[in-house]
Amino acid sequence: MKNKKTFRFSAILLFLAFFTMSAYADVIQQKDTVTGIVIDKDKQPLPGAKVEIEGQPYSAFTDLDGRFNIKYEPGAKKVLVTYPKTKPAKKKISPDMIIQVGRNWRQAPDHYQWFVGANIGIGLTAADFNFAYTDPDGHYQYEYTDGFIAPTISVMAGRVKVVGWYVKAFASPSIKGIDREIPNNHYYNMGAILGGMVRLGSPIHLYLGGGFAYSDFTEIPNYLINHYNWQIDLGLLFRIKDHFGFNISVNCGTNIRYNYINASFLNYGASYFF
Repeated sequence: MKNKKTFRFSAILLFLAFFTMSAYADVIQQKDTVTGIVIDKDKQPLPGAKVEIEGQPYSAFTDLDGRFNIKYEPGAKKVLVTYPKTKPAKKKISPDMIIQVGRNWRQAPDHYQWFVGANIGIGLTAADFNFAYTDPDGHYQYEYTDGFIAPTISVMAGRVKVVGWYVKAFASPSIKGIDREIPNNHYYNMGAILGGMVRLGSPIHLYLGGGFAYSDFTEIPNYLINHYNWQIDLGLLFRIKDHFGFNISVNCGTNIRYNYINASFLNYGASYFF
């Protein structure tokens, strides 16, 4: 009798063990596999990148060829790839995945980048300008104009890492003066600036430059004025993506020949890094 009870107990244990192993085997068999390759922004294999199954405790590191192979349980939808000094990349699971990661623009750059930008703004291009002339009858005349409001268009280009340089060319097209007493008064301004740039932190760059501008007043009765300005350019450039940014700057000028002429512009623009 005792032997029968022992036999039954042993049979139950064997059955439970067999059932447990079968269930575990079913779980193992239900696991899927994702394979793929991780590449950098230059499309080169990236070894040592960590690839994780989002929402599950399964991960792997890419081999010397940038490849990975991970088993995961059903229900997972995306993989997450992380690598030092790059932006984390997340991508939907698919057969033979190709995952590209790029540099994190918040990190300090490891090489110089060229950039180009375009700016536009509205500014007071001449203020408090006094002039005098002699009319055809020989009489001395004195006139006054209180300024010109003109658009400014400029382009800039340069090269920067943590520090760098840039050049800027700008122009204000010929525009009618705002003084009603001189209806034919026109003005235009153009110049160039050379300056330096420094990365303050994260995406912010400060730039400062100086140069010259040529200004021309035309169609003032019996008088023509050409003069040169000292120009100072001060601005901030904000990186918003790996290749893009926007900037704001103040351009101020003080003339050399006349003490009453100023030129100042508030510019907004966009830049592209490559």
